Parts: sequence; C-alpha cells; structure tokens
Amino acid sequence: MGGFCLRTSGGISRGELCVFVGVLNAIRVLFGVFGMYVSVRLILEGGYGVLGS
Repeated sequence: MGGFCLRTSGGISRGELCVFVGVLNAIRVLFGVFGMYVSVRLILEGGYGVLGS
C-alpha cells in the first residue's frame, strides 16, 4: 500500500483529477460560506426568518 503520489490515479488525467478535486472543494467552500451567512443573520436578527420559519 503506497502513497497516492507514488501511483497513477486510475487512468484519469491530471486535468480531470484537478477538476474533480476543484469541484469538491468548491462545494465544500460554498456550503461553508452559506453556513456563515445564515449564522450571522440568525445572530443579528435574533430569529429564524432567514430559514423560512
């Protein structure tokens, strides 16, 4: 069992791997930013109106 960098990535190109990793990271960042936005709105407004309740 070797490290990831020592083996090929299963027949996908480096560009495809970068796109795959980039999309997953973008999703993670966007959900984090959305969570921070909702948190700030909940604190400033003192209610759950931002969540549609």
